[in-house]
Amino acid sequence: MAEASAELKHVFAPKSIAVIGAGRTRGTIGRDILHNLIEYEFNGAVYPVNPKARFIHSMRAYRSVLEIPDPVDMAVICVPKHLALQAVEDCGRKDVKAIVMITAGFSETGAKGAELERQIFERVRHYGMRMIGPNCMGVINTDPHVRMDATFAGALPVEGRIGFLSQSGALGVAILERSAQMSLGVSSFVSLGNKTDVSVDDVLAYWKDDPHTELILLYIESFGNPARFTQLARGMMHSKPIIAVKSGRTKAGAKAASSHTASLAATDVAVDALFESAGVMRVDTVEKLFDYAQAFSTQPLPRGARVAIMSNGGGPAILATDAVVGNELEMAAFSSNTISRLRDVISEDASFANPLDMVASAGTEQFEKVAELLLADPNVDALVILFVPPITLDSRDVARAIVRAADRQKAQQKPVMVCFMSRDDEVSGIPILRAAKIPVYSFPESAVQALAALDRFRRIRERPVGSVRKFEDVNRKTVRAILDHARSEQRTQLLRNEVTDLLTAWGFPVLQSRFVGGREDLARVASEIGYPLVMKIAA
Repeated sequence: MAEASAELKHVFAPKSIAVIGAGRTRGTIGRDILHNLIEYEFNGAVYPVNPKARFIHSMRAYRSVLEIPDPVDMAVICVPKHLALQAVEDCGRKDVKAIVMITAGFSETGAKGAELERQIFERVRHYGMRMIGPNCMGVINTDPHVRMDATFAGALPVEGRIGFLSQSGALGVAILERSAQMSLGVSSFVSLGNKTDVSVDDVLAYWKDDPHTELILLYIESFGNPARFTQLARGMMHSKPIIAVKSGRTKAGAKAASSHTASLAATDVAVDALFESAGVMRVDTVEKLFDYAQAFSTQPLPRGARVAIMSNGGGPAILATDAVVGNELEMAAFSSNTISRLRDVISEDASFANPLDMVASAGTEQFEKVAELLLADPNVDALVILFVPPITLDSRDVARAIVRAADRQKAQQKPVMVCFMSRDDEVSGIPILRAAKIPVYSFPESAVQALAALDRFRRIRERPVGSVRKFEDVNRKTVRAILDHARSEQRTQLLRNEVTDLLTAWGFPVLQSRFVGGREDLARVASEIGYPLVMKIAA
């Protein structure tokens, strides 16, 4: 795995990049990639390659990568697909270490494209290169020593600690723009496309050893090597959480995924089992991916499931309470000391139970002091703050009050989730909270669901480490007889009693059972097994 990580260093941290297919026309992919490399101030040499231009973007252009006088670590290829194979061949002869193949039109389009993709892969393997794509949107690394934006995305990336992987190029553009809006900085980003060579598990192996990556977000349509993915994810569970959107849940979605990036969609129940085994947090929407990312990238894991809710409105507090109970969390019982001190802070008309409704008249002072008191309560593991902006109160002042309270209680290591049901992001306190690394949501349920994800991940980390059992003392004669009998009857499925006998022959622990052919045998078999009993029809 260390070897795979080292190989991808030429993808994520090249010292020189050739853009093969660099264009002179604004709005073309080759031009945009070249522009982004310059605009983001890549810390290395950039070489435009275009057989019909002497200069591009005020830079010397070369007719072929073979004409570049200096070494080239990585080539970004965005030529028409009929020129792609020759471009790869030239890169191999130039001793280029890595390729990012932007060009599309391969296995996702049918048999003819698949054959061309196979030929490209053969050339990549022949020359010992690594390739991202084809049919991808590029790679980003925000490390100040690299500063590489080799994509055609419009928004420049924000530096951070999140590794982002998207198998979809179009969705990758949206992800980068959304993460910038939400102040979720990325350490690196990669769009895999058809993942002909570099796959999800290869990138995980790189991020496992990357000191700049602390959280990993995935949008995937299929796996590369599921066994290796599971092994890597398990090894990263205690240091780098992984949150994933796996599309293709339905038959129609799986079919669409196959035509999109030539993916082979796995059975969804198997994907759930794989993620659960590996400790990967699965979400079903990209929106929820961002909801969880806010929490996991900024907040500590709770020590327990006891949640305190404070609000200046009764309705949102009730919604949050329902969400707490519905997401397997607990409503905290405030200590007597906390209740006594709360009476000195908020109106006597308020409820001093959990959820704590401070009523609409609560001001910035109440938000600050109440948040501080609840975070200090030993019976509270996490705090959810709900704010509905009244006309008389500036949400920016409330945001600053919450930040002050959270800062003073930072030593408590308790997650704080905020719901600002605000009218306008730009003039509200939301940017203030995000700048202070406090996750903020538009609705109570979203805040609680993200908190529940933190708690669920805590429980995943705390579960005992399993072991792989090897079955060596197997009654293979019995196994063969069961399978041969089913084949002799031309059956494609085993009967229930056959499954039980087969598992027993392998040494799996199974419940004691008998096959009863008629009523006259029922009493005898029941007395042999003992009560209570469960009966099931065998058909």
